[in-house]
Amino acid sequence: NDHLYSNSGSVFFYRLEKGSEVLGSDRAFTKHEFNYQQFQALTQAHENIYMRVSVGVSKVSIFLNEDNFDLGNSHAMRGYDKGDIAGNSYVMANFDYLRPIFNKSYLRSLVSLDLGSAYKNDKDIDLKHMKSALGIGLYLKVSWFKDLELRTNLAYAINADQTKFYLFVENKF
Repeated sequence: NDHLYSNSGSVFFYRLEKGSEVLGSDRAFTKHEFNYQQFQALTQAHENIYMRVSVGVSKVSIFLNEDNFDLGNSHAMRGYDKGDIAGNSYVMANFDYLRPIFNKSYLRSLVSLDLGSAYKNDKDIDLKHMKSALGIGLYLKVSWFKDLELRTNLAYAINADQTKFYLFVENKF
């Protein structure tokens, strides 16, 4: 079986950002992000589950009323507008299920679930009040153009009662 588009494995990363007027930033802040991703190939070729869990915390000047994290976008909490889920700390989980359509490895369907919320600070984190979004989509690998992938995603932001359509063109070099 050709498993060209099947992924499996784990990724963990930590990111630290530091802003300081001494370093040329317009404000002082510290951001920490922890991210764990799991890719699991399933029994059918090109059938995958993708899971990501992210946590972010930040410290900012108490005189600034700005948020360091904004989850409302196509790569985090799909279906939500920018600013809908923003704060200085967050918790988020994304789940994607991909499988071939008509046994064609280059055409896969997507079903997604996003859960997350942002908070003013890390002491406010409450996992009982997460926002959610559901999505469906199509992924098309174009074989005649090296590593080109066309992706569509229709996401419904449950708590905002709104739907967004995304179109991505991705080419890896």
